[in-house]
Amino acid sequence: EKAGELRYDEIAREVVENLGLDFKDISANKELLPESSLGAEVLKVFTDLVEYRIYEDLRRGWRVVQPNLEQCGLLTVDYLGLDELCADEEAWRELKPFADASPEKRLEVLKAFLDQFRRQLAIHASCLQETNQALLKKRVQERVDARWGFEEQERLRQASRFILPGQENKLNNSFSLSGRSLLHRYLKRVLPPFEAEYEENMEKLVDILCARGLLRRDSERGVSFVQLESAALVWKKGDGTPVGEPIYQRRSEDPIYLRAEKEANRYFREFYMCSSALLREVEGREHTAQIDYERREERERRFRDGELKCLFCSPTMELGIDIADLQLVHMRNVPPTPANYAQRSGRAGRKGDPALVLAYCLAGSGHDQYFFRHRREMVSGAVQPP
Repeated sequence: EKAGELRYDEIAREVVENLGLDFKDISANKELLPESSLGAEVLKVFTDLVEYRIYEDLRRGWRVVQPNLEQCGLLTVDYLGLDELCADEEAWRELKPFADASPEKRLEVLKAFLDQFRRQLAIHASCLQETNQALLKKRVQERVDARWGFEEQERLRQASRFILPGQENKLNNSFSLSGRSLLHRYLKRVLPPFEAEYEENMEKLVDILCARGLLRRDSERGVSFVQLESAALVWKKGDGTPVGEPIYQRRSEDPIYLRAEKEANRYFREFYMCSSALLREVEGREHTAQIDYERREERERRFRDGELKCLFCSPTMELGIDIADLQLVHMRNVPPTPANYAQRSGRAGRKGDPALVLAYCLAGSGHDQYFFRHRREMVSGAVQPP
């Protein structure tokens, strides 16, 4: 908001500065001075880590319970020079479907076209390249506090590619621009003349966008592909309205559906704007059977001592774990039986202190909805002996 807009070479630095973290919060070595040579390297590594997270968050996902800033209307992403390109009649002289369209129509179509590249992470950015990611993981492990780092089994997302028409798709992590692709169906729907001589028109469109620095063409194993130029991305403050995804055709024109589509999730919008700052120093870790015994034991100790504020648990926490000061248990769904509910809810209030127990009932779960309507059967239900 303060900067107005941010480009690829400043977005990570600005985010790090606005996080307001102390150097000791970032560095793995708590005695290291920030003004030392190694201290400067730690800050650089942390900034590179934040840059990766920023690009990762651009990816399209089914974010019903964790929408990103764009889906909450708090962020919009534009493309450098796109408005000028759409208004330049001479640039479209060789591509008749776009030449016959208005500048406003060109902007509508091309914005959706480039948004699809971005949301599929088809972006030419160093932080999305495999070799750079391997180096980043090593540097983060050595220099940055573990709570900010990558999990051991975390798989970093690499840049995808869009394969140009008329080629066999032999590349992993790639999408097609062929006549059977999603983008082809979108262009056919919103710009019908583009359908005639589709492959030739697509080649011309890619040529224009590459010439204007919006796309970059490359090849691998003889297959030609294009990616979005990271240097063309412009991050701006949103106006509160979520950015739509016209690539995915609506199945309903009902006014209620259309109105809901344009509304941001108010809970997450307020959370990101106000409440998130309160959680800046709160660390949470998982407690599952996939975590080795030594690390689980260490996390239990830190949790008891109050150093670790939150544990995300599988049924490993049902038996044999005593954390006397625990005051809150939040279950992400309704447990299978009253016995499971008693075990999980019984983790809190062990000293006779008051405790709060929450259970979230999934809308799509018949089990959860039944016990939402008949909650006494779960909370006070009979526990069958083994």
